[in-house]
Amino acid sequence: QNFDALAALPGIGRSTAGAILAQAHGQAHAILDGNVRRLLCRYHGIEGWPGRTDILDRLWHLAELHLRPLSGSSPQPFPQPDPSPQPAQPANHPLADYTQAQMDLGATVCTRSRPNCPACPLRDRCHAHRHGSTERLPTPRPGKHLPQRHTLMLILLDRQGRVMLHRRPASGVWSGLWSLPEAADLDAARNLLARLFGIDADPDLRLAAFDHVFSHYRLRIEPLLWRNLSIHPNRIAEYDPDSHWLAIDHLGEIGLPAPVRKLLAKRPDRLD
Repeated sequence: QNFDALAALPGIGRSTAGAILAQAHGQAHAILDGNVRRLLCRYHGIEGWPGRTDILDRLWHLAELHLRPLSGSSPQPFPQPDPSPQPAQPANHPLADYTQAQMDLGATVCTRSRPNCPACPLRDRCHAHRHGSTERLPTPRPGKHLPQRHTLMLILLDRQGRVMLHRRPASGVWSGLWSLPEAADLDAARNLLARLFGIDADPDLRLAAFDHVFSHYRLRIEPLLWRNLSIHPNRIAEYDPDSHWLAIDHLGEIGLPAPVRKLLAKRPDRLD
């Protein structure tokens, strides 16, 4: 029945320990699982992602404030963004029932999406309900900022409409998959065209750029299309021994990165 010892056990923590001791032994401990966080954020109109330390500390303070009438203590003042909402008073309920009621209210009524506000006994004093911010609270977790990278993907079509592909290295991004040649900028792309095909030409078509998101960065892909190319086999071997021409109809037979497959599925060989 020792709170600190129970909370220190692996997988338990402060909120679970409080719930166990409140429900099993009638001890006065605040809880703050996901349902209760959502409930308190809406009831008190707490702005900010609940995972932030300052917001989490504030929610714990509120959870303990609501518990004080049950534990025989007088509520202490706490600054609120709207002075009109008052703490719910659970004084007539046993601790075990009050603890379970918080979790049940959040799980079944004050749900994350489509909360059933008409059925909520706290709706008249709920800040979010009174101010129309129920769907906005709690504040979602901020999106992870991803650095942006850029590449040109070269769609090189020969006179039969086949596309030139090369195999990616055995390590790194898209390892071992077949992909399109890439270039850092247009000058590098033109240099590659001159080396492979002996021509100096702008692309026949610029396709719409799109993003592909990796776990650690966002890749901006700009596809450039050249048609009616011819190349001597020796030049392909010099560029990449694994490179070869493949009919777009046969792309299902090989492994391709998702954005390359998506791009070639639009049949660039048939674009005007």
